[in-house]
Amino acid sequence: MSGWTLVIPVRGGAGKSRLVVPDIDRAALARAIGLDTIAAAQACPAVAQVVVVTADAEIAREISDGCLVVTDPGTGLNDAVRAGLAVTDAAQPRAAMLGDLPALRATDLETVLVAAAR
Repeated sequence: MSGWTLVIPVRGGAGKSRLVVPDIDRAALARAIGLDTIAAAQACPAVAQVVVVTADAEIAREISDGCLVVTDPGTGLNDAVRAGLAVTDAAQPRAAMLGDLPALRATDLETVLVAAAR
């Protein structure tokens, strides 16, 4: 099965508290991680559409035109995923993926999606 829609909630902004590292801009690091995750999803041959749910204007500006951006409702991860799913076609294969996977490779994501389709 190909043509997956991926919903990726990306918090951005101040970033996660676990990213506190001396002399490192936590918000910039969180954005970079989110952007890396989005880039891997966009590069995956099994993915037809990437829906990014975020309230971070910088992330929304930086992602390519290939993504659909949905405003994060700000009421938690589950609601962010629901907001993303609401703009997708339920008849097509869909998945939600966390936006903090900086080492994700498109080939690994493809392996997972092929397995999920089985």
